[in-house]
Formats: sequence, structure tokens, C-alpha cells
Amino acid sequence: MATLLMPLPDSDFDPTESGVPWRTMRDHGHHVVFATPTGRTARADPKMVTGEGLGILSPLLKADASGRSAYLYMEQSDAFRRPMSDASDWDAGRKAGAQRSSFAGGCRRAPTQGIEAVDMFLTDTLVGG
Repeated sequence: MATLLMPLPDSDFDPTESGVPWRTMRDHGHHVVFATPTGRTARADPKMVTGEGLGILSPLLKADASGRSAYLYMEQSDAFRRPMSDASDWDAGRKAGAQRSSFAGGCRRAPTQGIEAVDMFLTDTLVGG
């Protein structure tokens, strides 16, 4: 089966856009490796997970039950808890067989850091730095 590299920002990403692809790939027997810019465990936007702070629109704006469930399950995985960090880690992941990538969207600060993570991944891993 394939190895999927999933770069994530450190925080504020969408739990559905990360959790559902992770669960789908895992359910089909693929291995998912995570990477964050700092190497720390990533955290989804808490408002999207809990709905807290979204007011009366919370049921409409927060991630749906399937997305929250997938994210909370992903959060417990060893790979998610120990993401790779820098280009040398990502290169090691590529050498270990990473064949695909999945990039999650985000809220608030995440798009900027997510774009930086994608740029770092593409430059250092695919292009060879």
C-alpha cells in the first residue's frame, strides 16, 4: 500500500479536511505520515471541533459529526502525535516510500502556515531543495 505525507500547520486547520482523508486512507490500508513546520503535534481549530465561540450558528459552522469523529480518532494515532518537522525529516519520509500527499485547508492563521508547509514540502522534498 501507499504512504501518504500529510503536511499540517501547527494549529487552526480544518478537522474535517484532515481527519476524513486520513481515515479514508487508513481504512484502505495506506500509511499516513504527518509533518508540521515545528515538529510539534498539530491542533485543529478548536472552534471547528467544539463549536465553542460560534454562537447560535455553531451547529452550522462547526465540523459535522463525521469530520469531528475522524479528527478525534486521528489525534490518537502515533503518526499524528509524532509529526516530522524539517526538510531532512521529510526527505527521510520520501526515502521511506512516501508516494502521495494530502493538504488540509484551514481557518484563521492556518492558511498562511499551511502554504509555508506546502512550499517547504515541495521545495525541499520534491524539487530537492
